[in-house]
Amino acid sequence: MGTLHDVYQLKPNALSSSAILKIRKNCEDAFLKCINLGERVAKETGIFSDTFLYISDDGKVERLAVYLPERIIDFKEPGIYLSIQSNVKWGFNDGFVKGIESAAPFMEDSLFFIIYDTKIDIFEIVNGKLHIEVRDDLDKWDYSFENYMLANYADSPQIFADYYMDKVTELSLSLEDMSANDADPGTYFELEEYEELLDKIVGFSEYIPDNELKVIKEWFKEKIAFQKDWEDLYYR
Repeated sequence: MGTLHDVYQLKPNALSSSAILKIRKNCEDAFLKCINLGERVAKETGIFSDTFLYISDDGKVERLAVYLPERIIDFKEPGIYLSIQSNVKWGFNDGFVKGIESAAPFMEDSLFFIIYDTKIDIFEIVNGKLHIEVRDDLDKWDYSFENYMLANYADSPQIFADYYMDKVTELSLSLEDMSANDADPGTYFELEEYEELLDKIVGFSEYIPDNELKVIKEWFKEKIAFQKDWEDLYYR
């Protein structure tokens, strides 16, 4: 498989795999004119490297990530969105940077990251202006985006709560996909993975609505019990 480009987003929404950017409502026509797709404009259109334009009538947009199950995210607001694909081996070249630069003046504020090997590219859009920072020292954080987050966004606990909740959603989708394809989840995940993610959720529980937290804890209780039984059966 080789090294993949991983995409993460922290603002305005936290996504643990991919990024979805929104065009400001009052800039939609100007944006479409700027990218000049002509007759190629459709509900879903590739516009530059691993980036797809979605014209959504209901606010639902596909999260794009190779090797992960299909996922539709409901932003509950119709509009134009750009969905950036994660887990790809190639892409994110100069054409991608130029594409984001041209789209930035029309975008809502956002913060996303692209990681490849030891390199992390940081893209932040504020008031229509794009700021790019390239760092070649991901090894400083043991090649972990979460470690990078902890070191650089510790004063924004809501980001962590949202990010870990998104990881739970991705994990749940993966488990559902395995069940649908008659795969055994016990062989793909370990007990420690469930317990560690639950601990992270609990660590930011005051930033998660009580009703959602209750559901998540019950979900983890069920999955941890399953994994314990599975490991007792196969490793005893």
